[in-house]
Amino acid sequence: RGEKRGRSSALEWVVKEMEKRGVAGNEITYSLLMQGAKSDWREAEKIVSELRNKKLRLNTVLYSQLISIHSTARRWRTAFDYFQDMESTSVRTNPITFSSLIKGLSRAGKWETALQMHTLSESKGVPVDVVTLNTILDACRRSRKWKQALSFLFNSPRRLSQANLVSFNTLIGACQNVDQAFRTFGRALEMNIKPDTITYNTLMHACALRGQWERAVWAQRHMQQTGIRGDIHTYNTILNAFKTAGQWRRAVGMIGYMESVGVRSDIISFNSAMAACAKAGEDGVAVRLFQQMAWDGIRRDTGSFSTLIGAAGQAYKWKTALGLFEAMKVHGVVRNTVSYNTLINAYGKGLQWAKALEAYREMHQARVRTDEFTFSSVVNALAFSHQWQPAVGIYLDMKKSGIKLKAPMLTPFLKLYSHLDHQSALALSREMDNLSLESKRLQYIQKSESLDHAELRGFDEMGRNHFSGDEGSWDVSNRSVTTRKR
Repeated sequence: RGEKRGRSSALEWVVKEMEKRGVAGNEITYSLLMQGAKSDWREAEKIVSELRNKKLRLNTVLYSQLISIHSTARRWRTAFDYFQDMESTSVRTNPITFSSLIKGLSRAGKWETALQMHTLSESKGVPVDVVTLNTILDACRRSRKWKQALSFLFNSPRRLSQANLVSFNTLIGACQNVDQAFRTFGRALEMNIKPDTITYNTLMHACALRGQWERAVWAQRHMQQTGIRGDIHTYNTILNAFKTAGQWRRAVGMIGYMESVGVRSDIISFNSAMAACAKAGEDGVAVRLFQQMAWDGIRRDTGSFSTLIGAAGQAYKWKTALGLFEAMKVHGVVRNTVSYNTLINAYGKGLQWAKALEAYREMHQARVRTDEFTFSSVVNALAFSHQWQPAVGIYLDMKKSGIKLKAPMLTPFLKLYSHLDHQSALALSREMDNLSLESKRLQYIQKSESLDHAELRGFDEMGRNHFSGDEGSWDVSNRSVTTRKR
């Protein structure tokens, strides 16, 4: 009867009925009420207050329920406070206590505390299940703590014996190093853990991020050999690897291959193939892929147009880029930050600095967000045409907006050194701390009298990234470059 009135009224009704009949509630009574509260932490706190008013003490079950409720509600601090209260009052903990707390900490990104709680549970002889173990691994993955995740699992035979397929999939996804991702994959095979589609897709994703397309192809072939059929995510991941490495022939060939194995290419597939062509300077092939999307009934999105605008810009075809940008409005496609950035970049390559500046101002009028790529592209366009005064103005706009530049975006700003005042030049210099641009910077400031070279010391060279992969190939003939006609 009480439950039909809602959880809050149910609590009041049950307590009043018990009082009328002179029945004293105990911990089990309040545990059942707590169970009814589910994830409503406010209701749970009312129950705790009522319990304490009755001079009853929280036991293991009640504490565990409270920790679970607050963890589910993403109130990890309150959950942790209840755990510490358990410890201080010598209330025995159980697997649910630790599992609930660890899940709450993991969801909040408190991977370090989660690891400590897991270690504490082991020292107390309280076993936690593999789901909890996987939750910790996932927290490390989301926090980019892949080394800690590997150490947590592999340095403990007990934990390693608990590990399942989800554990290894999470670990592979956590690895920021392709070699380590493959070693983790190998450990899974050694433990007779059969990989699934997610395993291979995650492994290929690690390769794609770093442009190691040969290894991505190897993983796909190994996947086929084990009898696992790839899905759209599989082939899109390989296409992403081709895109990163600029392997345009293989990317275009993959579009045709997907059709031959019964997997229909989607917008992500075509956008990746087009991006690979754009990166390799094959704007003509990118245009044919863009047309094929329409023939296949795939609606082209902002990414499709932006990629093609970028390809036109790479080919110094700013008029084509402008035409595509205007076509976005005609087709009802949103023109976002990336669209404007690629257009501004195309103007820069075409020495159209006035149009680049106009596009930048249009962004503000249309309330489109600007980012570090926007400012870098505009300054680059102005620098190409030696328009130093407006370029300095754009740099000052960027400083006011609070945007911090990243290493790849700093190069155009180096050209401004000799045109900045002393304080602005020093501010730009400080932004370059710990970035590998020392040699380029000195190239642009040798003739500058506004800077004291002693103020520019302390910039360390960064090592180059070397990618090495297994031998592999995706044999695609030149004929695969041609696209289907309607």
